[in-house]
Amino acid sequence: MLATRISFSQKSEGETYAMYWVGYYNTTQLHSKWSINTDIQHRTKNGYEIQAQSLIRSSLAYKINGSIQLSTGLAHFRHFITNQLNRGEWRPWQEVSATQEHDKLKFINKLRVEQRFNQTVYQDALTNNYVFNWRFRYRFEIEMDLFKQRTHMHSFNVGNEFMINAARSIGNPFDQNRSYVSYNYQLTDNIKLQLQYMYIIQYIASRTNYDHVSVIRFNLYHTINNEHSSNK
Repeated sequence: MLATRISFSQKSEGETYAMYWVGYYNTTQLHSKWSINTDIQHRTKNGYEIQAQSLIRSSLAYKINGSIQLSTGLAHFRHFITNQLNRGEWRPWQEVSATQEHDKLKFINKLRVEQRFNQTVYQDALTNNYVFNWRFRYRFEIEMDLFKQRTHMHSFNVGNEFMINAARSIGNPFDQNRSYVSYNYQLTDNIKLQLQYMYIIQYIASRTNYDHVSVIRFNLYHTINNEHSSNK
């Protein structure tokens, strides 16, 4: 992390701006060990004025035991160049996660590998060409139960995620770092609401500097349990 801070100070200042992210996250439990996880998100920049990204992402997850889970999935992004023009990205990915629980605390580690296929733009027009790079993401998160109000649990999250790119054409492998804090409200057994503040430092290769982004994020988590699920 020291090397990362040094590299930040050596670059000229980038942009500082705010974003809003809204997301719906669904977990459909097929079996005690198998599930399908899907999320749909939309992101805007500088309030609601500038469209930034839309995405849909889905994966198949297998729980090896009570703490280790493997996932593989595919995402499709639309990156807005202007409010009218957006380019596509296809993103297959694989992930291993480890969760440990101690009383009211939950410790979550996630390592994800992504294969990114980004559509290119030439003279403000989309092309049929895609450029490829790998991206590696590591996230550490702590979740703590705060209190229970009748049947509704209130909880708190704090975490950090670090991302690096890998490709022959990439000079600076650092992509971005995300730090966040969340407040969660368990509305029902199957629905959780989350309000999150996230701070992002992101390297912008075209400008060779770093943007500083404040994100207000609202997520809805929805779990569907298959009535035939069992522990077989």
